[in-house]
Amino acid sequence: MRFRVNSHAQLKDVTIAITPSLMQDMTINTLSPGPEKESFGSGGVRWSYGPIEKGKTLVVKIDGQINPSLFGGTNGAVSLYDGDRRLGALPVLIRVLP
Repeated sequence: MRFRVNSHAQLKDVTIAITPSLMQDMTINTLSPGPEKESFGSGGVRWSYGPIEKGKTLVVKIDGQINPSLFGGTNGAVSLYDGDRRLGALPVLIRVLP
């Protein structure tokens, strides 16, 4: 997965949140760049990257694997926050075929 945050305004704490249903039965091997802070709370698993200036871009790459017990697939959402203020969200459907 890749997340690209194009900032049209100064953000104090860019945070990507993934619902627990999307993380269940998945193993994250690499998260690059690594977040300043990792937590679990509103929105699920949260990775905080600190401030980003207006006009700058943050690209986060996640390499992972789907564990065999996730056969069929799962769904959930990925949200973008500025600290605790939710800026937007996208639904995600992961289909796992044999």
